[in-house]
Amino acid sequence: MISSSRLRLPEPIADALGRLADRYEALALGRFAFAERPQAAGRLLVLLLVGHVLVWTLQPWLSHENLADSVDMVENWVWGQEWRLGYWKHPPFFAWVTAAWFAVLPRADWAYYLLAATNAAVGLAGIWALTGRVDASPRRRLVAVAALSLTPIYGFLALKFNANAILLSVWPWAAWIFLKALDTRAARDGALLGLLLAVAMLSKYVSLVLVVGMIAVVLFDRDRWTLARSPAAIAAALVGLLAFAPHVAEMVATDFRTLAYAEHQTAESVGQFLNYLVRLPFSMLLFLAPMVGALMVALPRDQWRALARPFAVEAGDRPRRRVLALGLVPFLATCALGAWKWAKLSSQWGFPLMFTASWLTVTAPGVDERRLRLDRLALLVAVVWAGLLATAPLADLAGVLTHTKVHTEPRAELGREVTRIWREATGTRLAAITGTFDLSHNVAFYSPDAPSVLIEYDWLKSPWLSPASVAKTGILVVCAGDDAVCAGEAIRLFGDGLVAREATVSKSWFGMRLKPLTVKLFLRLPPAGA
Repeated sequence: MISSSRLRLPEPIADALGRLADRYEALALGRFAFAERPQAAGRLLVLLLVGHVLVWTLQPWLSHENLADSVDMVENWVWGQEWRLGYWKHPPFFAWVTAAWFAVLPRADWAYYLLAATNAAVGLAGIWALTGRVDASPRRRLVAVAALSLTPIYGFLALKFNANAILLSVWPWAAWIFLKALDTRAARDGALLGLLLAVAMLSKYVSLVLVVGMIAVVLFDRDRWTLARSPAAIAAALVGLLAFAPHVAEMVATDFRTLAYAEHQTAESVGQFLNYLVRLPFSMLLFLAPMVGALMVALPRDQWRALARPFAVEAGDRPRRRVLALGLVPFLATCALGAWKWAKLSSQWGFPLMFTASWLTVTAPGVDERRLRLDRLALLVAVVWAGLLATAPLADLAGVLTHTKVHTEPRAELGREVTRIWREATGTRLAAITGTFDLSHNVAFYSPDAPSVLIEYDWLKSPWLSPASVAKTGILVVCAGDDAVCAGEAIRLFGDGLVAREATVSKSWFGMRLKPLTVKLFLRLPPAGA
């Protein structure tokens, strides 16, 4: 048996850590004592949400020269500007949000980061609202929201705005109105619940697991049959189905293309599926580690052990049981759905599932709400924010020096240059574009003409375009220099009368020209006088 003395830190290290803790304590007391004032929680929440948006807009803007490597973000906009009831991969809501956002703001990287950060902050506000239905302590709720805001889920990972990220904001608000409808049983609350659940399903079909969680809450309640027959339940079902019905009609009209895409996201072997199944919960634990650390900072050491009981429910604690079901049942349902469909359980599926994790941890039996220290947590948030902003330019420098695509690829520059070439050749705006997947989508997003995209040369994936419309407006094909398939498809689809061009562009970084990018262009010119 190992002696406990062997587990102790060496005395010099223990003394150094003790002095560091004392200095931290003194700084928290001296600079953030205002956080401990009565009635401060509401103001602190506003400060937290506004600060979160500012920091997570500035951090990526200062540390990146482009949007994320993933094409998801520009793909959202390509879909959204067409305002369809559904797209070939996903239902439409998050694409509509993107299109609406850029109808007001310029198509610039900073504006997209602002959208992603605002989406995360709306989700955090939703967590504050839903916990307000079951918790009378603003202090505890604020600690829960602040601790969760420090996780990568609401920071770095939320920056890639897509079908998963939109659920960070939608699910907490749907859970809030669900808890309210359980208490009031009013038709108006049920109608709003149905609408928000339709929005969730119109964002991503995996939102069905949240509906399963809500059904579980009702079934496990002692008033289950009264709740199931209440005006709220009836209104939720009617409004939800009515709001989702147009998308169902679109699915039928397109031969359920979105479901077909989901069917292809399956594991290739038993080993690969088990790897995803095991990796999902472990990745969530890793992503939530900063949350646990923040709660440990906010609590004295003798309270830390209680944090290990987030799933414990004391007898008669009906509200906590409901929130636990909303957090646990959707996670289990996600795993079950993955097993049924043999799906690749991406860690991104787990992001929206974690919205109850922080509150369940800080309200675990044995945690004394009176001993939570808002001043220490406020200092931690301030230190993290300052660190993120201070290191952002260094991250940008490192990316430029190592020639990563997200720092050196001239995407915006290519969009402007391609548009210039088209306008000079035709005298008209660029109305349609196709070619290599990532290049065509990025050119469309950054082009001043905002052209429609023929996705992967597929008319079915791009029902907003047709051979007839392209024959009238013309189309530009942009191919990576080494993409022979792209050039072959252009000739196959548009004939051999294409006008060939070449464009070379590079990004400028503080006056220094970065690695150039050369692309091949093929122009199907519009008819003369068109």
